[in-house]
Amino acid sequence: MAAKADGPRSGLEALSLWEGALIGMSTRGSRHVSAAESARLVVNVWRLPPRRRAAWWSDLCYRQLRARPSSVQASLPAVVTMVLSHRLSHQGAARVPVIVILLAFAAGCGGSTDDKSEPSTPPPTASPTNRAGTLETDAGGTIHYECFGAGSPAIILEAGSDSAGSEQYSTSLFDPLAAETTVCTYDRPGTGQSPDLPDHRRTLDDVCEVQGQVIDALDIPSPYVLAGQSAGGNMVIGCAQRHPDRLAGLVVIEGYHDDPREMRKESREEGYTWEDNPEHLDYLDITDELDGMRMPIGTFPVLVLTATDADPGNVKNQKYWVGLSSTSRQVVVDGSHDLHDDNPAVIASEMLSLLGT
Repeated sequence: MAAKADGPRSGLEALSLWEGALIGMSTRGSRHVSAAESARLVVNVWRLPPRRRAAWWSDLCYRQLRARPSSVQASLPAVVTMVLSHRLSHQGAARVPVIVILLAFAAGCGGSTDDKSEPSTPPPTASPTNRAGTLETDAGGTIHYECFGAGSPAIILEAGSDSAGSEQYSTSLFDPLAAETTVCTYDRPGTGQSPDLPDHRRTLDDVCEVQGQVIDALDIPSPYVLAGQSAGGNMVIGCAQRHPDRLAGLVVIEGYHDDPREMRKESREEGYTWEDNPEHLDYLDITDELDGMRMPIGTFPVLVLTATDADPGNVKNQKYWVGLSSTSRQVVVDGSHDLHDDNPAVIASEMLSLLGT
C-alpha cells in the first residue's frame, strides 16, 4: 500500500492546488495556497508537453469563467510580484514570460470581477443509484470514486492528464448517461481526492492495474465501456489493448496520436520528466507503447470524438485511432479540446449510440 503524502509532491501538483484555490474548488481540503507558493510553482506547468499544457490552461480558463470568483483578480498582484521575484532568483526556471500569462489569465479568462457572478454548480443530490466514496487498492492506495445510474454495460470515464475524474466531468455529462446505464469515474492516484502515490516512474501498466482494481472493487461486470478525454483517451486505449475481451466499447475524446520523436524533442528542450507531473507518469513511455501498438486491438466498437476548435490537424491526427477496431468511427463535434464541457449533450448522445440506446 502506498504511503500518504504530506503536501504537494511536485510543482504541478501545487499548481493544481493554486488552481483549486482560484476557483474555490480546492481538492486538498482547506489548505491555504499562498501567493509565494503560487508564484514559485506556477511556472512548472510549462514542463508539460505543449499540447497537454494548452489543454490544462484551457480547462483552467473554462472553469474560472464558469465560477468567476472575485478573489482571482484580487490575488493576481501578489502572485505577479512573487513570480518576478522567483524568476530573478531562479534564472531559467521558466522558459516563458509567465507575467504575460498571468495577465492574460486576468484579462482573457478572468471575466468580470462583479460579485454577482453565477454560483458554482451544486453537487448532485444523492439517490439510490448515485454513490460516491473511497476504496482501497494495492496498486494506487485510497481511491475516490463516483458512480451514477444503473444498468449495463457500465461506462468508466478516465480524466485527462493530472486531472481528477470527480472534478473534470460534471452532471451535464453524467445525467444523460446515467439515465440509460451505470457511469463511473474516479480520481487516479495523485489527483483530486486520491492522495496516495507510489514514488516511482509510472507507466500504462500502473494506470491499467489501478483501473482494473477499481472496476473489480466496484463490482462492475464485463463487458464495459472505457472512455477517456485527452491523455485519458490514450490511457483507455492502452488498457483496452490489455483486456480487449472485457470491453463492450471504447470512446476516445480528443485523444492524440503523439509522435515519440517530437515528444522526446519537447522533453529535452523543456526539461520535463515523469517527476514533474502529479501522477508520476512517464508520458514518453506511454507514447512509445501506443505508437508501437499493433492494430486492430479488438472487434468491439470504437468511437473517436474530435473537436472543431482545437489544435490544427487534430482531425487527421486522431483519425489514426479508427484503426483500433474494424467497427470504428470518427465524429467531429463542435467545441474545444474540452468537449465534455463544451458539448456534453452531444458527447453523451454519441456515447449512448455506441451502446445502441
